[in-house]
Amino acid sequence: METVVQIGAGAIGRGFLGQLWSEGGYETIFVDVNETIVAELNHRGSYPLRLVTNDTDEIWRIAPVRAVLASDIGSVAAALASCSFAATAVGAGRLESVARALIAPSLAQRSRPLNVLLCENGLSVRDNFLAGTDNGNNAHGVETVVGRMVPEAGFGETDFLAVTAEPFRELPFDRSQWHGAMPDVPGLLPVVGNHFHAYELRKLFLHNGGHSLLAYYGYLRGHAAIRACAEDETIVTQLRGFWEEVGTALRRSDYREIPIFADGALKMFTEDLLHRFRNPHLGDTVLRVARDPLRKLSRSERFVGAALFCQQHGVEPAYVSRAIAAALHFQPQEDSGAAILQKSLRTIGVRATIVRYTGLDTDSPLTSLIEKEFTKQG
Repeated sequence: METVVQIGAGAIGRGFLGQLWSEGGYETIFVDVNETIVAELNHRGSYPLRLVTNDTDEIWRIAPVRAVLASDIGSVAAALASCSFAATAVGAGRLESVARALIAPSLAQRSRPLNVLLCENGLSVRDNFLAGTDNGNNAHGVETVVGRMVPEAGFGETDFLAVTAEPFRELPFDRSQWHGAMPDVPGLLPVVGNHFHAYELRKLFLHNGGHSLLAYYGYLRGHAAIRACAEDETIVTQLRGFWEEVGTALRRSDYREIPIFADGALKMFTEDLLHRFRNPHLGDTVLRVARDPLRKLSRSERFVGAALFCQQHGVEPAYVSRAIAAALHFQPQEDSGAAILQKSLRTIGVRATIVRYTGLDTDSPLTSLIEKEFTKQG
């Protein structure tokens, strides 16, 4: 049986990608740092995946699987040397080091180039991957858009191998970055040309941006669960306004002829997202979705990136600016990034903090708009 090496056996690795590789007829070889998970995957040869919607709840058995410890460099290299392709789900910040430590040593052993699906959030993950491999000929980093929502692995489960997720099953990837014949895997969607970047923008601005908006407003209104935020009509009003601004900008952009931005398509997509955000079985929390505000407020991310995109296409980003202001008010004690942000607000003030962490100019109209919304929110 052909194999796929899945680097990262956490929420996305087991909760989404393992299912795809199993349904595609592959044996999945997980690579992870967790000794207990690795040992148990090898002992069982499978794991349970709980797929839940607002109305359904079913258990799938994902097999065949086995696992290798990330510290066992020789075994990882051997698995990568013979696999059909590989995938990562380790977090964008770890990708370069993973590529250097695990993937690069295997390349000389392969008889053909290695395609690696980069299942990470972020717009620079491929550059990070290639920096770690130092070999653009033998290693092909392939960007993807991960749309399935999966809470932390093990959430609400008595079996520590089990993962709960929604059944959304679509993994678009950039076909131009893939070397050779494509695998026949249900849900793996090749996208060509600038269409792929359109999928990235839709995910980053509408999905990630909308999800984070719920969390930051939910924190201000005292909600603990994302579902409660998605059922709070005051917050939903802000969410719909945010989506309308970004959607208008997308329809005015160079991507306007792409089918996913056609009349009615964005409306269907956002309404489906709202329905998914209300899933009672996922148990996603405000603190998890809102964490790491420093990254989420950076210039190329879901909020500031969306605001600049709106301005570029003649849309006043009023709702987007309110969402940025709400993120600036996020201050749970357990979030180190939020603590840095709050200290900055106290010591150098609102405008200087906005400039420091968003990359906006101090005299930018957008900076002024965010500062105004921050003050109004109190």
